[in-house]
Amino acid sequence: MAPPLNFIFIALFFLNIIQNGYAKKGLEAQLYEDLLYDYNKIPRPVKNSTDVLIVYVGSSLIRIIDVV
Repeated sequence: MAPPLNFIFIALFFLNIIQNGYAKKGLEAQLYEDLLYDYNKIPRPVKNSTDVLIVYVGSSLIRIIDVV
């Protein structure tokens, strides 16, 4: 007895999703890989490589008004 046509379509649909999901990387992973492709972690902006490097990060809100 042949399986119902709906079952075949559902099986093909899920196989396609599984194949595409595992074969392709997400956009975030691709961007991360592209940005850090040739990145070298060894060089640091200090004279002694054992020195601690303190990095300050700040942010501010800026209100931009269109002046016409």
